[in-house]
Amino acid sequence: MSQTPVIDRRATSGGSAHVSFLESVVPLLAKAAKVAVELHREWGGSTMSVTRGNMAGQQFYAVGTYPECSFECVAKPSWELLFAYAILNANLLFLPNHALGTWYNRPRNLHEIEVVRCVRNLQVALALGQHSKQYSIYDLRRLQEIAIQPRVIHSGDGRSNYAIQTA
Repeated sequence: MSQTPVIDRRATSGGSAHVSFLESVVPLLAKAAKVAVELHREWGGSTMSVTRGNMAGQQFYAVGTYPECSFECVAKPSWELLFAYAILNANLLFLPNHALGTWYNRPRNLHEIEVVRCVRNLQVALALGQHSKQYSIYDLRRLQEIAIQPRVIHSGDGRSNYAIQTA
């Protein structure tokens, strides 16, 4: 895929720098949405970087670190839905090691869409997942979900509660 778009500073009149920027960003988001839909239909999920392409098979762990940006739907996501989601979250998707993530949540029978961070270190990925109150992360090289173990929180009355605790 192409490199991260850069605003052409030479274009200074009438907002043409913005038009030039949008002309370079929109095709990247459209392609990421198209490939993500295809991968989600075939594999039940996807992790698509707008600058690096399909992250499956690479030595990264995908972690949902923006729960406020998560979206759930009952049907498999369409290209239009993923493209609109990518446009709305472009500010995050163009950050280094960020990607458009989709997955099928079998226990809830929902398809989930989110911005994920792609992290190389397992311990860092698990800590980020715990901090973001996630129940799992995804090993992109092995194509396996990794459950996040809840931390035991001891209350002052001698009881133990199990919960995902933020750091």
